[in-house]
Amino acid sequence: MKKNALIFLVLLNLSTAYSQVPRKILVEHFTNTFCSVCANRNPGFFANVAAQQDVLQISIHPSAPYSQCFFNRQNKSENDARAQYLGVFGSTPRIVINGNPISASTNYGSSAIFDPYKNQTSDFEVRVSGMFVGDSVEVTTIIKAVAINMMGTANVFVALANETVNYAANNGEQTHRNVFRKSVYSAGGLAVNLPTMAGDSLVLTSKVFRESFWGSTDLYALAVINNASNKSLIQAEKSAHFGMLSGIELPYFSGLKVYPNPAQDALHIEDLKYTFQEYKIYSMQGVLVQQGKILQLNQISLNGLNQGVYFLALNNEEQIFKVKFIKQ
Repeated sequence: MKKNALIFLVLLNLSTAYSQVPRKILVEHFTNTFCSVCANRNPGFFANVAAQQDVLQISIHPSAPYSQCFFNRQNKSENDARAQYLGVFGSTPRIVINGNPISASTNYGSSAIFDPYKNQTSDFEVRVSGMFVGDSVEVTTIIKAVAINMMGTANVFVALANETVNYAANNGEQTHRNVFRKSVYSAGGLAVNLPTMAGDSLVLTSKVFRESFWGSTDLYALAVINNASNKSLIQAEKSAHFGMLSGIELPYFSGLKVYPNPAQDALHIEDLKYTFQEYKIYSMQGVLVQQGKILQLNQISLNGLNQGVYFLALNNEEQIFKVKFIKQ
């Protein structure tokens, strides 16, 4: 009996060592550029989203009921597949909040639609970042357990989207918000086993071909973690807009220095706060030119690089950190 009580106390202490984090509210908006009802209802919906705090939104364009939809024809299979995965394929406009389809008769312009999803928590936090690498987009998603859990399997949907697209649609809409472009894995999600111990992380990195019509000024990634059994939202997060390299600029973090700059033979990392094991170096055009392990003395050899300006990317399984340096 005493042994069981001791085990219970140990587990209790472990479970309270970390705390849950707020669960984001995610709205997946299904619309169509030939849908006149969408043109009528979407302005109120977008205004409602804009008035909320910490609400993420993405617009997906299925082919039903109008297969002529401009955005659907740019990526028919994945737009349709996401609508089918969430069970709303066949009519527009529809919205799904945190994996829960909302009735088409609901007033999407009412702030009350978000009330059931406020003040919820999650055992996981998500960070997502990305960069242009030549003719590709490289996206890194980090899923970190912040509490002991038994969640098990989940589906990871990572979407690339443009924040604003100006296009004179058949239904009269001129401005389109958070337009879904491409799934990094699949529209139904990549099946993964989530970390169970607080502090453990799962890191996913993948590349997809970069379409020229996406543009480069406002493209970002949205990471969505769905429960594998009921499709409810576990957690979601979006990245900053992609640049040549998306991440947190050094040297804004105290205790972390990369020197000398300019450098000749090697870069040195003075790391008092973070732990880095791997690095990548990109040209100013976003081409990966060198990568490897950070070995003894926290030193990176630059002997194989020509003179020029480069980006160094360091990933500590929490966030991508970046610094621009000059090789002399």
